[in-house]
Amino acid sequence: MVKHYHSRLLPLLACLLAVLLYGATTASAAVMSIDYGTEWFKVGLIKPGVPLDVALNRDSKRKTQSVITIRGEERFYGSDAVNLVSGTRYPQNTYYNLKNLLGRLYDDKHCQEYRHRFVNNMIKDSVRGTAVFQHNETAFFTVEELIGFQFAHAKEQAEATAQELVKDVVITIPPYFNQFERQAVLDAAELAGLKVLSLMHDETAVALNYAMNRKFTTEPLNHIFFDMGAGSTVASLVSFSNVVVKEGKRNKTVPQIEVLAVGYDRTLGGYEFDLRLQNYLGKAFEAQKKGQLKQSVFESDKAMAKLLKEASRVKQILSANQDTTSSIEGLHEELDFKTKVTRAELENLSQDLLDRIRGPIDTVLSTANKKV
Repeated sequence: MVKHYHSRLLPLLACLLAVLLYGATTASAAVMSIDYGTEWFKVGLIKPGVPLDVALNRDSKRKTQSVITIRGEERFYGSDAVNLVSGTRYPQNTYYNLKNLLGRLYDDKHCQEYRHRFVNNMIKDSVRGTAVFQHNETAFFTVEELIGFQFAHAKEQAEATAQELVKDVVITIPPYFNQFERQAVLDAAELAGLKVLSLMHDETAVALNYAMNRKFTTEPLNHIFFDMGAGSTVASLVSFSNVVVKEGKRNKTVPQIEVLAVGYDRTLGGYEFDLRLQNYLGKAFEAQKKGQLKQSVFESDKAMAKLLKEASRVKQILSANQDTTSSIEGLHEELDFKTKVTRAELENLSQDLLDRIRGPIDTVLSTANKKV
């Protein structure tokens, strides 16, 4: 029998479990974990004599947006980058969705899509052939450096919670990361002054977390864990059971966890729905202001940044409501925008994305030769 579990609420606990598993290797010091996602990252912590803890950010929140804004010598993270400095005011200086660029060549399709969707000046590294951002006339940043800045910020969160220096870290990564992507994560951590104890697959950490407080029998119990994040969707089929092993002259029953199959869609995530809504709202604005605009809203970086932020807000509201109102003051050329959006309209805009959701589940069932 195969059961389904949606694991969207589990990554934070999974990160903490990863810390617990590897914390014993440095029992005299605090160990942190980072669950770094396309849109958010979370920080876990364990130290001698203290139970598993979650490092809160400056807003006393458990998760921080994976965004960085750089202005002069100042760096702003999370909500400060999005709201205080406001990515809608300085879109060229604000870097989003960097995870998908790790270990990627400039000509890779993910980098091409990034250049199409964001206004940051991406250029080709003349030596490595990877993506590099030209921040201004004199400053250039690699993807590893920008994520390294965020890892350093995560390190500060952990140290504030631990009240001591923290150097050791466990980082969760998607199961589809290749050698170059894994090395890019390690490089970013090194730039942040962190020693990586382990890179742990997301689905392995989630399965371990699920098994911690549960009892199993010798009959294998199969579960599917489904995780749609901002940038990708992953499904994993995991088998839980007890096995008998020899311990000296005695037999001992121990739990066994086996990941039978993993399926994923690297480009299916919540951000794709945001882009559909952003385009929809942009067209609605132009239809409302027909004949009044000197420049298309789609040609304004600041207006498109505002629309993307509003699209994300509208999407979240529609996840629990049938309709909502989208409203932006001074969206473009000092013109206000207001329109009603329904869940049915969002579903219609995203039907091709909805059709892809089952793909990873079908993959794991086919690979493991299982049925629901």
